[in-house]
Amino acid sequence: MRRAACLPVFAIAALLLVAPSALAQSGGDFPYLYQHAGRTRPNLFMVESETAYGTREARPFGEQGVEEGVRLRWAPTSFLVLEGWGGMVLAGGAYRASAASIDAYFSVLDQQRHQVNLTLGGGCLVDFQAIAVPRLYAALSRSFGPLDLALSTRVEFPVTGARDVADLVLGVAASYRVAPWSRLGIEIVGQDLEGFWEHDEAEGGAKVVMGPTAWFAIGRHLEVKANAGAVLPATANVPRRVAPGIDAPGQGYGFLGRLALAWVL
Repeated sequence: MRRAACLPVFAIAALLLVAPSALAQSGGDFPYLYQHAGRTRPNLFMVESETAYGTREARPFGEQGVEEGVRLRWAPTSFLVLEGWGGMVLAGGAYRASAASIDAYFSVLDQQRHQVNLTLGGGCLVDFQAIAVPRLYAALSRSFGPLDLALSTRVEFPVTGARDVADLVLGVAASYRVAPWSRLGIEIVGQDLEGFWEHDEAEGGAKVVMGPTAWFAIGRHLEVKANAGAVLPATANVPRRVAPGIDAPGQGYGFLGRLALAWVL
């Protein structure tokens, strides 16, 4: 029943595999690792391989665990992006669990006409505990010449009574185009912020990760993104949620690293 809650949206993922491709100069449509904001080029098709250490899906921020994933993005127009993702988590050198998601993002406002970009989105995740998690997304962004600023929020609603009713994520990002092929910036993400008012937060409390982000275009089609962040526990409690086969984590400071390689058609 829990998996069935996401079956209709996963059917859309098949479209991503047969989406028409178009040649496009790499332009940094998605220069961040955690933010998804602004308009993009029509007919963009992107295949992105992502490796992460210490991701919150595997366990709370700062704990050991490696996630490997593949993300497909297709923008049939400049105001619609369809995105599918599938990944697995490894711990102790062994496979532990897999997860997948499908999302759609809509560009509602454009800064050329409305002074700011507004992106709204939603979709569904089947996480590493095989729990269906419908989710909603909103982001504001604006560019001032080479400087780009973004603010986002994501709310997740796990379909199970063993988890929080809703998980809240807030993100802030800024980057500066130092060259036509490079952006440097910073990302700050607050995860499970409901821990500030829920003393038994399922993932072990609210946490913040902050650190530098870099984006590079290598040639016409290849893009590289990297982020390294320090993890700061804002609140702490004994977690009720960990991925299968992984021991309950501690509550200290930690590190979160993420690297993505994207092929843009």
